[in-house]
Amino acid sequence: MTSKIESTIAELPVVDCNGCGACCLHMGFPSYVQEGDHQTAEEPWLNMPDDLKTELLGWMESYVHPASGELDGVCCWYDADLQRCKHHEHRPNVCRDFQIGSQDCLGWRDLYFR
Repeated sequence: MTSKIESTIAELPVVDCNGCGACCLHMGFPSYVQEGDHQTAEEPWLNMPDDLKTELLGWMESYVHPASGELDGVCCWYDADLQRCKHHEHRPNVCRDFQIGSQDCLGWRDLYFR
């Protein structure tokens, strides 16, 4: 049975990502690079340190996509202990554009945490 406190907490608006990371749990890897040709126009990618680019490209080359219809696994940059991105300052536009508290945000939170 849900307590009054749990119900009240569930009704509070989502204002930050602290202690969440639900949107990171189905990404596989940050999507900067177009599959196969390693080309991008994203400013965060262009400004990323070379060692991070090399690490990410290596990870992508060995990545195996899940079976058809399954969500990609946890993003390789997700820190499960801190429940956030390890390289947040270098995240791609898809992550920068994701709106905290949006229907998508709430949907992912509901899927993973309820």
